[in-house]
Amino acid sequence: MNITQNIEASIDEISSCISAIRATTDMTARGRALHDMRTAINNLYPGCEKIIYTDNLDKRFFGLMIVPEIPAKKLFDIFANDHQYIPSSYVMEIDSQLVVSKLRAYDIAVIIMHDLDGMFGSSNGFTKAVELMDSYLIANNAVLARTDSIHYLELLSFALKDAMIKLTSAFFINLEKDVSSVMDERARRYIADSIAILKGEGKLPYEMEESPIVIMAWVMRLYNRILDYRISARHTIMKGIKFTGSKLLRDELNFLFRRLDRIDDDAVLHESFIDNIADMIKKELHNMKIRGISDYEDDLYQFQFEANNLETQEEAMLLIHQINSRMSVIADFLATEELTKQERTKWTKLMAEYNKLRSTISKLKIYQNKTRLYVNYGADD
Repeated sequence: MNITQNIEASIDEISSCISAIRATTDMTARGRALHDMRTAINNLYPGCEKIIYTDNLDKRFFGLMIVPEIPAKKLFDIFANDHQYIPSSYVMEIDSQLVVSKLRAYDIAVIIMHDLDGMFGSSNGFTKAVELMDSYLIANNAVLARTDSIHYLELLSFALKDAMIKLTSAFFINLEKDVSSVMDERARRYIADSIAILKGEGKLPYEMEESPIVIMAWVMRLYNRILDYRISARHTIMKGIKFTGSKLLRDELNFLFRRLDRIDDDAVLHESFIDNIADMIKKELHNMKIRGISDYEDDLYQFQFEANNLETQEEAMLLIHQINSRMSVIADFLATEELTKQERTKWTKLMAEYNKLRSTISKLKIYQNKTRLYVNYGADD
């Protein structure tokens, strides 16, 4: 975090708001302080719709929660877009245990600014979360099944939001391993000292830095085998609702719980709709898909060329993401379309070529593990 004059001014404003919250129990006065904080934050990171102050008296400490809006219906369009995606709106929640801690108001303000910059700065949270998802797919030799079901898409949206939070929050990342170019040494020292104080107060009694992959893997297993994992997932979600101190997270988990109950009905409606499509429309849709996937043959040759000229980890991650997106479309095509033996052989071969290229890129020496994704990409010779 480059502490420029604008950022310093915002930190000072947020610090004043934290002090105002500490100085009063009046709800109206607290509301004004939160409103002023939201104004200060929006000056640098627009899109903050509201800030919630949660009186967390007997639940697990969560510190700070920044929950971005991820439009589930547009997820596959976002994945297919090679440009960087930054959420346009978000909600912030502040834990009362953080505010009443021994930290200075200024230190809390620095933590807030750090997490905002991690979420929406140049190396943003969505990009890091998609890298995590792509790495999971590589490690499990899998592709992301495409679906129009909003209930399934909401599962993915939840996984991405959870990963974004844990990959950018000062309470989860390891500051010694953090490679963010926007974080300077001064901010690093402030936050490291603050984490030490919170641990001394018993608010952070364990290391949390490996958490992002846990929820992501859990959701991906659930996504692919909903009938096998539905019952156990319901129990897991209910435990999460019971123990978390964050209102925003409880809302997310309650929403996810409801989605699980509706997936069967949604699948029946979807299947019925497909069965009733007229043959002529069905044939035209098939032809449109053929034309679209044919372009992927040309893309493969382009990607093979790019793979031989990679220079940075970022280039490698972008290329893997592009390959995963195309593999997802091809897999869906093979699973849902009536194909001749010749057509199926052709597109299955294309799928295998993409998978081979993905595996090759993942083993390149340039593809270093900088984002703590805990996947073995091959040892150096």
